[in-house]
Amino acid sequence: MGDNHSAEHASVYSKAVLHLQAEDTVSIETSDNGYVDIPGTLLVGEIKSPVIWNNVEIYFGSKAGAYLKANSGSIKMGNIGTSSHDRKLVCDASDRMKLYSSSSMRYKNFIEYASNEEAEKLLDLPVIVYKYKDGYLSEDDENCGKNMVGLFAEDVEKRWRDAVYHYNGEVENYVDRQLLVRVIKLCQIQQDEINELKNQLNALLKAI
Repeated sequence: MGDNHSAEHASVYSKAVLHLQAEDTVSIETSDNGYVDIPGTLLVGEIKSPVIWNNVEIYFGSKAGAYLKANSGSIKMGNIGTSSHDRKLVCDASDRMKLYSSSSMRYKNFIEYASNEEAEKLLDLPVIVYKYKDGYLSEDDENCGKNMVGLFAEDVEKRWRDAVYHYNGEVENYVDRQLLVRVIKLCQIQQDEINELKNQLNALLKAI
């Protein structure tokens, strides 16, 4: 592209090879100090929009190591490590990558314990059988065209505003862990009722 470009640089750390699969294949290998600077955003000529890279493959360590591939509107990662407790990387409703928020008390101000009524709203939450509309799921998704069991996010929003998130002012999805804590609360309520019934039954048995 000659002199008609500028770039904001991002560093890739590790013995990595960057493969840009387009009309040509370009490989950039790390230097001896273990990193290489690659362009983050390119401005070509007078075009002030991001350049779209199609069929991009980034390998970390070696061709057999961890990789990141982008093509046909999707991003795929593979050969990455697994963990039972690391923080999750999530994509929000605006397609921005972020870390999932922590549940540690270090970041929360305690207000009060949740009421029974807060959890009992689960009992009339409609559970539905549905199928995604044609063209919504990727064709290679194993549930494409199949019936599934789930919820309408709008039904969740009617009960708990904090249990959904929005995109462009419209409800997009419900938040699993916000529902989970209400399930836990409901289990606690029902266990208390079971214990009370057990105590009453034992008292009756002793009176016989």
